[in-house]
Formats: sequence, structure tokens, C-alpha cells
Amino acid sequence: MNEQIEEQEYLSLSEATQAIGWTRATVEIWVKELGIEKHTFLRNKKTYLKACDVAQLKEIKEKPWKAGEKKETPSESSEPSERIITERIIQVMKRLVSKGNTTPSARDIAKYMHEHSEDIKPYLVSLARDGSIQSFDGRQAPRYILKE
Repeated sequence: MNEQIEEQEYLSLSEATQAIGWTRATVEIWVKELGIEKHTFLRNKKTYLKACDVAQLKEIKEKPWKAGEKKETPSESSEPSERIITERIIQVMKRLVSKGNTTPSARDIAKYMHEHSEDIKPYLVSLARDGSIQSFDGRQAPRYILKE
């Protein structure tokens, strides 16, 4: 089986866990920690890793002291740009409005984005300042309305 894995360009997450000898959760943690890109392919629900990335994870299992720092390419940044986040917030607000929540709070938006509300509040304030959304006081927390 090892020879088959070495010949493949991509390994599914389950194949990678078997090759490394870790649980799926451990592989997911290391993939996130090291910033390894996960791949999905058309008409296939599985998640794949490049074989070279699986080899890197295998080496980390054998020699954890070699894990070192995350390697980033110059074009890649660890944080998405403000423009991308604000576009995502507006997209989520439109989706929430279509589902009947006409005045979502920061918590509602953050929950839908799988983020903490404290992380997106600065972006909401920025959008309100720019005039893309309108902010008003709700019962417990500020609420936001899309300006169309």
C-alpha cells in the first residue's frame, strides 16, 4: 500500500490518516497549524492533500522537533483582506434577510460565518461608517440593516 501512496499526487484525508498513523482530527489540526492547502475536486465530496504535504506530516510525526514555523509564500497572507471579509459580511447579511432576519446583530452574522462576534464588529463599524449598512440600537446589542 505504501508504494501506491508514493505514486499518487493527491491522497484523500482518510488515506493520509492511514499513511501517517494519526486520527483525522490530529491531521486536521496539523493541516490548519501549518497552513497546508486542502483540495476538493469536481463531483467528489472527499477532501484531498498533496502527497508531498502528507510526507511532510509523516516527517513531523517521526521528528516533531522539525515541525518549525509555518512557511508562507510571499503572495499568501495568513489573514484574508478586509475587502474579502466585508464582502462576505454583506453576502451573509443578504442571506439572513432572505431567511427572514431583517435586522441581524453582530452575533447573528458571526454565527453564520463561524466566527466570533468580537472579530467582525470592527468590520461592521467600518461598513456602517462607509454607508454600506445602517447601524441602530437593538434591545441588547446593535443591529444592522443593509442599504440597497
